[in-house]
Amino acid sequence: MVKLFLFALGLSIGSFINALVYRLHEKKPIVNDRSACPLCDHRLLWHDLIPLVSFAMLRGRCRDCHKRISWQYPLVELLTGIAFIFPFTRYSLLVTDYGAIISYYLFVCILLVIFAYDLRYMLIPDSISIPVIGIVFFIQTINHNLPITSYLVSALAASGFFLAQFLVSKGRWIGGGDIRLGFLIGLMLGWPVIVAVLMFAYILGTVITLPLVLLRRQTMKSQIPFGVFLTTSTIVGMMWGREIVLWYMKLANF
Repeated sequence: MVKLFLFALGLSIGSFINALVYRLHEKKPIVNDRSACPLCDHRLLWHDLIPLVSFAMLRGRCRDCHKRISWQYPLVELLTGIAFIFPFTRYSLLVTDYGAIISYYLFVCILLVIFAYDLRYMLIPDSISIPVIGIVFFIQTINHNLPITSYLVSALAASGFFLAQFLVSKGRWIGGGDIRLGFLIGLMLGWPVIVAVLMFAYILGTVITLPLVLLRRQTMKSQIPFGVFLTTSTIVGMMWGREIVLWYMKLANF
């Protein structure tokens, strides 16, 4: 029952994240404004706002203008629901470290806002990334009682890695938003988990984009929302990062 509750809560928060991303981009009020179709601006009814269910019942189209609704909406809802039940694969964490659980849920929400924004608009705005860097630093300071050297080293290493790519490519490979996102996820993960997560993000990006290139739906020069892969990999890293690092170290020794 707890897992079902958390999954439903995650779906609802995912729905809010979708609305938040749209309103931030369009500079609309975040609260005190009823949800509307982003295509025709028609006000949505309550039964059009049920996460996943409404999308399925409407067959992915607006009730009024009949235009297709972006797959971003059910995708973000589903990913948030799944991410919310991840901690229940780690029972000891739930019992012994409530601070870590609260941090996990806050970090997941932050990451999924960035995920949805980059997926939809191919952009990681400073108005999101810079404030949340301060929030995450404050949370990590409380959780780890300073010094948080591992997290700062991780943040500098990740942002430096992306900064080097930005400078070498003169901004063609990645954008400035990825540099700041690298610092953010480094603060979340610490060293050496960040290394495993960066590797996984590139593997995930290759696995997803290479078939699109082969099918000629994209080219090698197409813009890719790399923040989508970074945020997804970071959520995986928060749960299983240390296990992945230990597995790799054992494999390397072998």
